[in-house]
Amino acid sequence: MYCILIHYDRKIIHYRDRETNWPPTVRRTMIESTAKPKTAARAAPRFVVKLGGRPLADSRVLDALAGDLAVLHARGARLTVVHGGGPQLSRLSDRMGIRTRKINGRRVTCAETLRLAKMVFAGEISTDVVAALRRHGAHAVGLTGVDGGVISAVRRSPVEMTNRETGRVEVVDFQHVGDIYGVDATMLRLLADNGFIPVVASLAADDAGEVLNINADTVAADLAIALGADRLFMMSDVPGVLRDVGDPATRIPELTVDGARELIRGGVVGDGMIPKLDGALRTLEGGVAAVHLMDGRAPHAILDEAAAPGSHGTTITALDGGSRPEAVCVTEGRA
Repeated sequence: MYCILIHYDRKIIHYRDRETNWPPTVRRTMIESTAKPKTAARAAPRFVVKLGGRPLADSRVLDALAGDLAVLHARGARLTVVHGGGPQLSRLSDRMGIRTRKINGRRVTCAETLRLAKMVFAGEISTDVVAALRRHGAHAVGLTGVDGGVISAVRRSPVEMTNRETGRVEVVDFQHVGDIYGVDATMLRLLADNGFIPVVASLAADDAGEVLNINADTVAADLAIALGADRLFMMSDVPGVLRDVGDPATRIPELTVDGARELIRGGVVGDGMIPKLDGALRTLEGGVAAVHLMDGRAPHAILDEAAAPGSHGTTITALDGGSRPEAVCVTEGRA
């Protein structure tokens, strides 16, 4: 039996103020955190799991991940899965003769690329993930952020930035890329609380119905906050936070918020890890108890990491060394 660490439930309410012209990246969030009675501590934990495109590209890895998620689900965990699919989108773009353009690692989504993103994210990958979960006895529902008004976004305005490849300052229009300003997790909560696993592709829409490509890490973080999740698992092809990016043996098993900030300030972590750490810190500030950065390709990694944080990746918490979440074994049945 795997033991899962939980803390306490949080109610997160996202709302928007139509009378105020907030920048797209600003989210107004009201957070109410209340500790539950001891009996409520046994409630089934709520996890958000973000599956990166590279682990999803290998059918054997996907099957193993689905099996592990089915185990967590069968033992009571309420799961929401989020995925993107950048590598798959790039491959299809190449096959279709559509040039992939990225600025500092961020994709410019033209109309043709958006059409392919809908095919890949909401079509192929979503169906494959749902089918893999079904193969292991878990009933999943494939969605995007468009469905049920789960994610509200606005098209990103052109932004001035320094191109790291050329060193020049450019005004970049990312075109059909969106920034989230609101989350309504009602449908996801309804599904997860009634035995289903929502599988959410990283697409959203604005109020006019324009579909937008959204960074999957951002989607996972915002959904974890809105759901009041106990844990956010970020599964990629990276083993966690490394002191030496070229040496997996330098993985840091556990970090606090202060420790993560110190690594960023000290230049210990590479450019690719900084956005992941920034996202983790924002998630923790939103009330999620822990964020796990880990390699999704390792067998049973999520089961081991859920039972023993830091065993397979890097666990980041807002807690100091003297306070730990309560350890509770996940049993059959859901709260």
